[in-house]
Amino acid sequence: MVLLPILTVVIVALLAPSLGSLWSGTLVLMAAMPTSATAYVLSQQEDADPRIVSSMIAVSSIVGVATIPLALSWFVL
Repeated sequence: MVLLPILTVVIVALLAPSLGSLWSGTLVLMAAMPTSATAYVLSQQEDADPRIVSSMIAVSSIVGVATIPLALSWFVL
């Protein structure tokens, strides 16, 4: 959740430097988002371990409370 927004900024800067700040900021914000709850449903459908997936969702949501504002302040605003 820290590395992906940074990687997104680098890729946008290298591949699409003329991309507007709204679009590049949206890409960085999307990269900073936590794991979707859809992953839990998919883990049940694919006979994976839903306990691990639910732990990943919980941890990424908790960490997202800190990383999303950081990504916004460093790369978007």
